[in-house]
Amino acid sequence: MSSNFDTGGRYLFWFMPGVFLVLVVIVLYIRGQINEKRIARDPHVQAEILEAWVVTDAKSGFPVGISGRIKYARTAKNKTFDCDVTSHLGSLEANYEVGEILEIVPRLDSCYEPIILGRLHR
Repeated sequence: MSSNFDTGGRYLFWFMPGVFLVLVVIVLYIRGQINEKRIARDPHVQAEILEAWVVTDAKSGFPVGISGRIKYARTAKNKTFDCDVTSHLGSLEANYEVGEILEIVPRLDSCYEPIILGRLHR
């Protein structure tokens, strides 16, 4: 008796992108959970904006956000480390300027990838 199912590539064609999409969603969810735990658990510090510039999309040339160089001090194992890093600061609406003070959550093990929470009072 023959089967009515086509065992060709049609199912694989729809199945693989679906699997990929599910994996991307899972990775983004886990990353969000990790950041929420860092924000709740790790110390918050103040960072000063040393430089700020608008980031544009490579293809269209449209502005997509603000990046900049920030300076802050993080403490780990009773030692203080001075950090000077380049980071994505936020969207264009944030309108950050040089000299402003931000609230951030630095990593405990390095200066890189601080979580930018926003500006402190002007």
